[in-house]
Amino acid sequence: MSYPYPTAAFTILLLLSLTLTGCGGGGGGTNIVPEPEPIVSPVFDTLPFIPTPPYEAHQLAVNAPTAWEQGYSGQGTTIAVIDSGINITHTDFTDRSGVRLIDEINATGFKFDNLNQTVYQVDDYQDTDGHGTYVSSIASGQEYGIAPSSAVLPIKVFFDQYSIDSRVIDTALPYAATRSDVINTSISGMINPISIGITNSYDIYKSALKANNVVLVTAAGNDNTPIGVEHFDSNLIQKNLSIDPQLANKVLNVISVDENGVRSIFSNFPGSCADVSPEADIPCDEAVMTQIQKNFIAAPGEKIKAASHLASTSTALVSGTSIATPIVSGSISLLLSAWDQLTPMDAVSILKDTANRDFAWYNPEEYGVGIVDVAAALQPVGLLTASTSGAGASVTLNQSTASIPAAFLSMQQLSALQNVAYFDDYRRDFAVDLTPNIRIDRPPINWNTHWQNTNINARYTQNLPLGEHQLSITYDPTAQRMVKQLTFSTSQYTLRYDAQNTITPSLTAFSNNQAPNPQPFISNTLNEKWGESLAMQLQLSPTWSLLSDLKWVDSYSPNNASNQINRSNQLDLTYQATPQLRIGFGVELRQEHNALANLKGEGTLSFGQENQTQLSVLSALYQRNNTQLYGILKSGHLIQSKSAAASYISLQNATIGQSLFGIRHQLNTHQKIGIQAYRTLGITSANMTLTLPTGMNADGIIQTTTQTLKYRNDLLPNTLEMYYSATPKTGINYTLNLITDTYDSGMGIYITQRF
Repeated sequence: MSYPYPTAAFTILLLLSLTLTGCGGGGGGTNIVPEPEPIVSPVFDTLPFIPTPPYEAHQLAVNAPTAWEQGYSGQGTTIAVIDSGINITHTDFTDRSGVRLIDEINATGFKFDNLNQTVYQVDDYQDTDGHGTYVSSIASGQEYGIAPSSAVLPIKVFFDQYSIDSRVIDTALPYAATRSDVINTSISGMINPISIGITNSYDIYKSALKANNVVLVTAAGNDNTPIGVEHFDSNLIQKNLSIDPQLANKVLNVISVDENGVRSIFSNFPGSCADVSPEADIPCDEAVMTQIQKNFIAAPGEKIKAASHLASTSTALVSGTSIATPIVSGSISLLLSAWDQLTPMDAVSILKDTANRDFAWYNPEEYGVGIVDVAAALQPVGLLTASTSGAGASVTLNQSTASIPAAFLSMQQLSALQNVAYFDDYRRDFAVDLTPNIRIDRPPINWNTHWQNTNINARYTQNLPLGEHQLSITYDPTAQRMVKQLTFSTSQYTLRYDAQNTITPSLTAFSNNQAPNPQPFISNTLNEKWGESLAMQLQLSPTWSLLSDLKWVDSYSPNNASNQINRSNQLDLTYQATPQLRIGFGVELRQEHNALANLKGEGTLSFGQENQTQLSVLSALYQRNNTQLYGILKSGHLIQSKSAAASYISLQNATIGQSLFGIRHQLNTHQKIGIQAYRTLGITSANMTLTLPTGMNADGIIQTTTQTLKYRNDLLPNTLEMYYSATPKTGINYTLNLITDTYDSGMGIYITQRF
C-alpha cells in the first residue's frame, strides 16, 4: 500500500481550547494518570540483531550500516513512540529468536474525556490507523528500522482521529520520559508549545525533559513553512522549546529531504529573520534564530518503506517529516548502543556536530545543521586524547611517541597496545593501535653527526698567560657556535667549559694529555651527547686528583614546548698508581625527563616525567710509551621516578650501564691508530608495567588492562671500531673509521683542508 503524503494528515495540529484558557474557566486542567510503582522496564535477553544486505534506501542514505557492521544496532535502548499505537503482530518487531522487541510492560494509551475534561489511561496500544506502526518500524524495525535491536515503547494517543486535545500529549510525554531514552513524536505543534494558561504545555514538556535522561525528537511539520519564526511571531503565547538553556540538546526538530538530499517540498524548515512578520510579538534576534536553526536536522522522508498495520507482513511506502523523525530517533539509539557512557543529550549533540553539510545547496535556514550521517557520528569529534579529564586530557594521540632499542621489541608486539582506548570530546572511547607510535631504534651509523660533533681538525686554540694562571680559548670558525671550550687553569686546579661535550669525564685528563681523546666514533645516542658541560679538576696530591663535572642538554620531547633539561653530575677520584697506570672511581647522578638511558618516550608512552639514576663508575688507563690501554664501566639503578601524569608506563627495578674498552697507539705527533669495543649507556634490566585503558563503563569509569614485561641484558660491548687519524697542522686532515655494531656496519672517511 502506498500513500503519497500520509503524514500531511498525521503531523497533527494539537487542538487547544484557547477560549477556555483565556477565560480561566471550564474546569479543564487536571490530568489523572495511574502509574505503576515502581516503574519496571523489560529486559530483552537476546543478542543484538545485525542486518545484512540488501539494505533499504533510507538506511543507506544515513549510513546506518556503518554502525551495524561495528556491532551497534540500538541494543539496550528504548524509543518511545507517542502516536497511534503499533501492530504488535508484525514480523518487523520480532527478532530472529522470536523475541518481540516491544515494551509491552509499559505500552499504553491515553484518551481525553471531553465530559470531565480529564485525561485517562487505557490498556490499548493496538494500531488501527497505521501511522504509529510506520514510525515504530522505521525507528526500530528488524527489516526497515535504523536501530533494529532497540525496544519500542508504543504510547497510543490517536484513536481513529487526526487531532487531539493537547492535554493528552501533556500527559503522555512525562510518562514516556521516565521509561525511555528517546521520545519520538511525529506530531506538529510541539516545536513551539503553548506557554501560557492552564494548558501550559511548554512548562510540562520542560519539566519532564529536564528531570529525566531523555531527549525529544519531533517532526517539523508538512506545511512548507518556516516554523522557526513562530518563536517571534507568537512569542506571547508560544515559545521554541529547543532553545531553552535548561534543555540543551534535549530537543531536536526534524526536516524531511528527498533521495537526493534536497528539502522535501512539503517540509517545514527553521527559516530566518527575513521570514519573521513585521507584526511579530518580538523582533527577530539573529543570535536566537541561529540557535533555533542549530536544533533542526534533516533526514530522508520521502517514499520510505515501512511495516504496515494491515497484516503481520504488510508494508507501505510513506512520506512526511513524521517519517523522517524516527530515522533521527533510531540514529540516536545507534550511538547510545555504541558507548555505554554516552547520554542521549551527547548523542543529539554528536549528530548535530557531524551532520552532513557538504552539499552545494546547504543553508541553515532550510536544513538546520545538515543531514544525519551515522558514519560521521561514529568518528571521533575533536582530537583523541589519553583521558577524559585531568592532566592527561591534553595528551593527544600524536603526542604519544616512543623510541626503544630492539631488545625491547616485545613491548611493541604487545597485542594490548593495538587496542588502547583514547577519548574524543564526548568522552567516547575509540580503540587505537599505539604500536605505530613506537619506533624501534636501530640507528645506522650517523657519520655526519659524528664528524660534526667530534671534528677538532678545524678547531683553533689560543692560550693567554695570566701570571700563574692560563686562559685557553678553543674555537671553530666553521661552526655556528664558534667557541667550543674555555679553560682557566693553574698548577693546582683547572676549570673548563665545553659547548659540545661528548667526552666521558672519567677518561678525561686535564693535564699531560695522557687520556684517550674520544675522537673515535661513539654511536649516536642522545643520552650521551650532552650539549654543554662545566668541569673542575683539583690536584689533591701528586697521585690523587678530584674531578667534578656538570653536563646538561635539552630533554627528549619533540612534541613538548616546555624547556626541560637533562642533567648529569659526576664526581671522580683518580689515583696515579704508577707512572703508567691511573685508576678512577666515581659516582654519577643523572636526571632525565621522559627518558631513561636508551628508553625515550612522551605522552602516554613516557618512561617517567623525571627519572633519577645513580651509577658507580670505574675507569682505568695504562700508558706505555706511545700506547694506551683504557677501559670504563658504569653500572647503576633507578633511585627515583616521577611518573608522567598521562603515561601508561611504570618502570620498577631498573638498572642501567655502559662499557668501553680500547687501545690506541700514537704513531707520531700527527697520526694515531686504535681499536675499541663499547656499549652505549642503556637499560640492563627492568620490570615494565603497562596499564592500558580499554574503554569506559556506563558510570564514566575508565576500564584498564595491565601487562608486565621483564627485560634482562648485560654490559658486554656490542660495537667494534677501528680508526686511523692524521691531523697535521696544515694541509690535508683526515679520519678513517671502520665500525660494526648490532644494526649497521660501514667505513667512513672525513677529509678537511687546514690552512
